[in-house]
Amino acid sequence: MGLWGFQQGIWSAWFPLMVFSSFIVDASITLVKRAQRGAKVSEAHREHYYQSMIQLGWGHRKVALAEYGLMFTVGVSALTN
Repeated sequence: MGLWGFQQGIWSAWFPLMVFSSFIVDASITLVKRAQRGAKVSEAHREHYYQSMIQLGWGHRKVALAEYGLMFTVGVSALTN
């Protein structure tokens, strides 16, 4: 859908990256931290920020709604700039 929107001239090529930036940043930071510690980056773990939020008691629904809200806010911001 991101590529389609770019091809149709609806948004610029970087728009999908902005919308999913929270996931990209979360995964990147988690992988860098694990690599610095010498942990295997390919092993299963529970160190992503969204997992930490669930362990703090947010619950899956609340975390998902927060992520959707963040994605929507960044998407609207990216479209208006």
